[in-house]
Amino acid sequence: MVQTSDGKYATGGATLENGRADFIFVLFDERGTCITTRNYGGAQSDACRAIIETPDGGFALAGLTGSYGAGNYDFWFIRSDSVGEPLWSKTYGSEGLEVCNAMTQTRDGGYALAGYSDNDRDNIYDCLLVKIDSEGDSLWSRTYRGAGNEACYSIIELSDGGYALAGYTGSYGAYGYDFWLIRTNDSGDSLWSRTFGGEDFECCYSIVQTHDRGFALAGYTKTFGAGGYDYWLVRTDEAGDSLWSRTFGGSDTSICTTVRQTPDGGFALAGRTQTEERHFDNLLIRTNSEGDSLWAKVFGSMNDEGCSAMIQTQDGGYALAGYSFTSGVGVGQEDGYIVKTTPDPLSVRNPVSLLTPCTLLFAPAYPNPFNSSTTISYTLLSPGWTTMDVVDISGRLVTRLSDGWKEAGSYREVWDGRGVGSGEYFLRISSQGIAQVWPIQLVK
Repeated sequence: MVQTSDGKYATGGATLENGRADFIFVLFDERGTCITTRNYGGAQSDACRAIIETPDGGFALAGLTGSYGAGNYDFWFIRSDSVGEPLWSKTYGSEGLEVCNAMTQTRDGGYALAGYSDNDRDNIYDCLLVKIDSEGDSLWSRTYRGAGNEACYSIIELSDGGYALAGYTGSYGAYGYDFWLIRTNDSGDSLWSRTFGGEDFECCYSIVQTHDRGFALAGYTKTFGAGGYDYWLVRTDEAGDSLWSRTFGGSDTSICTTVRQTPDGGFALAGRTQTEERHFDNLLIRTNSEGDSLWAKVFGSMNDEGCSAMIQTQDGGYALAGYSFTSGVGVGQEDGYIVKTTPDPLSVRNPVSLLTPCTLLFAPAYPNPFNSSTTISYTLLSPGWTTMDVVDISGRLVTRLSDGWKEAGSYREVWDGRGVGSGEYFLRISSQGIAQVWPIQLVK
């Protein structure tokens, strides 16, 4: 799920009919009313695992396809316009199995896709990273492997152009499956990796880079905690060495799928938990910067609900997306499910504009339209690595106005457009993994 620059919500997933799945794209307005839906797929099963908004206001969707490509399942990447109408798509894979679980847009306007593959080893999975350009052409791919199974579920681009990938490993670590963190350079070559786990099973589903350039990883553990499966949050420094870890959950099953760092340095974790009624509900947990729980909220009904994705919304609240399963005699129906919360009082100290993410306040460029130069003002609510780019309507980089670590505070950037032609451009500011896009018009 992603919140768009104009406050809407876009989700990607899968819809199942007659035993065959398709990509599904659903766009909602600010109140959660469905605006449009799109299905993409072929004769076999296909499923979307990641979605982001592109600088031109469209979307990039990534997942797996059994309908197209070289055979079995392949990575599938789709570019759409602002209402989900497909513009083009491409596949990446071999005759073996390739499953894409995560995607990030890169600073060069391309994309990095991550998941797993059994390309040359039947039924033994390796982490797979594929780098593509803005037109979807493959630039390179890398695998990360051991003797057992490995898979990647989350990826982020770092300030030096390298990547951090997170998932699980069955080859390294303590025993069974453990959290696996891989750090690469900008060519995808592994620089180092770290494992976190115990005598039983652990799996990481989500990673974020923290304000101090360390990492926070979240998923589940069966080794630690109260029993069964519990949320597990692991905090590391910039070198990937563990600083601390925390578990959350009861004696039954709790699976965390998403972690986000909040503006005050704490964390928000979302997933699903098994309740006393023996069904699953959405579980949202808020911690401080040391991982101590501040509050927890459960969202659900008598049906089974599960959260697959969570974002911090532009008003300082949260939105969770997943499924709701209705069961009974002869009945089994699973539907998409979205929950929007009120603003988090611990995160929002001041009112935040509807059109700005909760990590920064972004004022529109002035003047706009403009003849030669325009000024962009913004305020960072918390420190972080911040970039500001000007891109054209095709998403190609025109110039980079800012790229570096910035402390919390107010900043101004000026773009002198005298060296480029008249037309529509986009300002793209990114901080702490959240991007905001704003259209500007140069008139000569």
